[in-house]
Amino acid sequence: MQFSSKQGIIVLAVLLAVSTPTEGTWAAKKSEETHVSTVADPSSSSPYLDHRVHKVGNVGMTITNFGIYGSQMDPSIKDPETGLPAPSCQFPYGSGIEYLWQGALWIGAVVDSDTLVSTGHDGWQHVFEMFPEGLPNGQIVKRSTRPGDPAYSPDAVSEADYIATYYDTLTDQSWVSPNPDDGRPHFPLGLKIVQESYSWSASVYEDFILFRYRIKNIGSHYLHQTFCGLYLDCDIMARTRGALGSQDDISGSYSCVDPATQESLLIAWSADNDGDPSRSGLWDQQSAVAAIGASMLDYPPSRQFSFNWWASNGDATLDWGPRRQENNRNFGTGGLGTPAGDRNKYYIMSTPENDYDQLWSAVDHSAQGWLPPAANIATDLADGYDT
Repeated sequence: MQFSSKQGIIVLAVLLAVSTPTEGTWAAKKSEETHVSTVADPSSSSPYLDHRVHKVGNVGMTITNFGIYGSQMDPSIKDPETGLPAPSCQFPYGSGIEYLWQGALWIGAVVDSDTLVSTGHDGWQHVFEMFPEGLPNGQIVKRSTRPGDPAYSPDAVSEADYIATYYDTLTDQSWVSPNPDDGRPHFPLGLKIVQESYSWSASVYEDFILFRYRIKNIGSHYLHQTFCGLYLDCDIMARTRGALGSQDDISGSYSCVDPATQESLLIAWSADNDGDPSRSGLWDQQSAVAAIGASMLDYPPSRQFSFNWWASNGDATLDWGPRRQENNRNFGTGGLGTPAGDRNKYYIMSTPENDYDQLWSAVDHSAQGWLPPAANIATDLADGYDT
């Protein structure tokens, strides 16, 4: 290496709490649902879409109040605190090297006889289903432990806390487009989501951002077998080196045990296939030599983890992801990759499967219970793809 910038794994760590109605709280739930449905309806108050940027540590990352992470590397999206282009997930902050194009929260459950999923972003059909209230309640709130920060608060957890509250209850089709894969309008689960994200500048904490979610059922239906997913489309590259960075990502997962708690951890990760050396063949200060990872750190007692990766493509022969033989399912697209529509998204979140790493896409794992590799694309997938 010819430079001193840090290499390593940027971790998006997630704390999760989920609550659903009980018999003793029906009246309160119904009352709150009516309130939220009213204030989140654009006919009375348009949702106030807001974003902020974590930047006190080594990770510069845009968060929103509508279930999306990242800025799509769009230079027209500005950091409201500095006026500079908002990083998507930049490491080190200020380097211009991005490790995320866009991510989104997915939540699914069985409701009565139907299977529903609400998404911050569909990822393929560009469907958005999570929105905040209007002003003033819809704004992201900042708190800080720094005494000199205008947002200083004794209740702050970190040097930059951002608290966003949003819902999946909006159904106005001027905001929430019907998903063409489902052929129907958005059916809400009835969720209130409080997202808190924290960042620090101290050296032991500067390479990660911690997210805490409190997800509450404010609707009139019980939610059964609830699953939450983190969808990430990374497109790892330095902004100065152009859009081809989206075509050579590699993804995988890493299982380990937390030595402090003896709990099993699953870290999903993505990286550039070769670190993007310069034209001279050497890594420089615009080389993407780190990796981005995401891990669940705290969760409800009944837990089930899975990791899936896939390559989306309008050509079904190029739309592919690993699949165990017993989990084979017709996604209705002709391909094995993109989970189109609510039922398929729920299936991929709820089916226990940890995909083998993308690097092994051209290796036949049939003897271990997997479907055979896609002969026409396996080598391309293994050496990096838009995953």
